[in-house]
Amino acid sequence: MKEKLNTFKDKIIDRYFDVIEEENENMMENEEEQEIVIKEENKKENINTEVAVTLKPTVISAGTELQGNLIGQNNLEIRGKIVGDISISGQLIIEYGEIIGNIKANSVLIKDSKVKGNIDSESFIQVHTQSIINGHLKGKSITLDSACTGNINSEESLQLLCHAVVKGNITVQKLKIDEGAIVEGQIKMKQQ
Repeated sequence: MKEKLNTFKDKIIDRYFDVIEEENENMMENEEEQEIVIKEENKKENINTEVAVTLKPTVISAGTELQGNLIGQNNLEIRGKIVGDISISGQLIIEYGEIIGNIKANSVLIKDSKVKGNIDSESFIQVHTQSIINGHLKGKSITLDSACTGNINSEESLQLLCHAVVKGNITVQKLKIDEGAIVEGQIKMKQQ
């Protein structure tokens, strides 16, 4: 029985790597982590087994510096430094990192980081405290709780939290400004 179980585990591992290779070749656009489910049935011994494998985002760790453009279809987490443009179809998370270049991603989350370049998102942009943005922001929904020197263009809504400091013009449909937020520039409200 133990030998059959080991053989069964080996089959699952072999199939796992086959599925990962196929998945890397045919990467789908998806905001959330992708999950692959492998099912194996052994009718003789009445065993049903299901193994779920989650593809984790690519991580650029702290202390790493990359020079050159990054293009990808999966999610990306950056804790190091990138000198070059970033273009991904997934979610970009920058935490304790530094980017010198333009960013284009499905969604962007920035925390305790520096970005010198424009940020363009198809969905949302969130910039948390202790971050510094020197460039324009463009997205559907933007939440800012940090410093931004550049114009902000939000297709739907912009929320400036209490630590937000904007030095640039704002174009938006819906605007919420918390007490303590500072805006040095013009605000243009678009019709809904």
